[in-house]
Amino acid sequence: LMNRAVALQARYVATGHYAQIGHTNDGWVLKKGVDASKDQSYALFGMGQDELSRTLMPVGAYTKQAIREMALEAGFINADKPDSQDICFIPLGDYKAYLKQQVTAVPGEIVDVDGTVLGGHKGIEFFTVGQRRGLGIHSGEPSYVIRIDAATNRVVVGPEEALYRDRMWASQVNYTVGAPPSGPIKVTVKIRYKAHEAAAVLYPQGDGAAVCFDEPQRALTPGQAAVFYQDDVLVGGGIIEGDSSSEDHWQGVPSNPAKEPIPG
Repeated sequence: LMNRAVALQARYVATGHYAQIGHTNDGWVLKKGVDASKDQSYALFGMGQDELSRTLMPVGAYTKQAIREMALEAGFINADKPDSQDICFIPLGDYKAYLKQQVTAVPGEIVDVDGTVLGGHKGIEFFTVGQRRGLGIHSGEPSYVIRIDAATNRVVVGPEEALYRDRMWASQVNYTVGAPPSGPIKVTVKIRYKAHEAAAVLYPQGDGAAVCFDEPQRALTPGQAAVFYQDDVLVGGGIIEGDSSSEDHWQGVPSNPAKEPIPG
């Protein structure tokens, strides 16, 4: 859209995202929308200073209800339609049926955290970290998907407590504020769109970042976005790679960051 705007000699691209763009002495900032229940800043962590300077987000300063009332007053059709909750092009949220049309699933094994085979699966594409139902296995205790191992085509399951981690590595990190911080900083982190923000310390390292949470987090899912905030400002974000990345990623990261003096 930015490239198209340039071709049309348009100064801005306007979007309907519930987020806000502001300007400070240090540059452009991406901020949460006024309506916390509809805030969409999480999905915009890939924006940079150039994109922010050329984007308008007019609805971010209003609540969703206020926007509906404006649309009704203006006579817009379907202004009071229900909010959409799922991917619009997948009928009735049937993700498995959609995936079956797009990929060739390969059967594999379901194993416990010790590697013991508990059963089989029809394709790792049909599982997600934290999933409990629909595993197709029978055990004496509740089992959850702990990890999906694409290299071995295995789904690893275990008890719920195995889902909790207090650190993660994020790759492909982008800083919407224009540059990475010069050292570790305190942030709050969203590990999925509807997740509550969790307090953490961010250690920038090249194009990635080590993240140490104050409290263990449930179901850190590789491939999901992790987005970093300070108050209502989106600092940046990246892709969750889990906690088992190269030890090089953790050099210089203290074993107990909570006891270290870290700038806010």
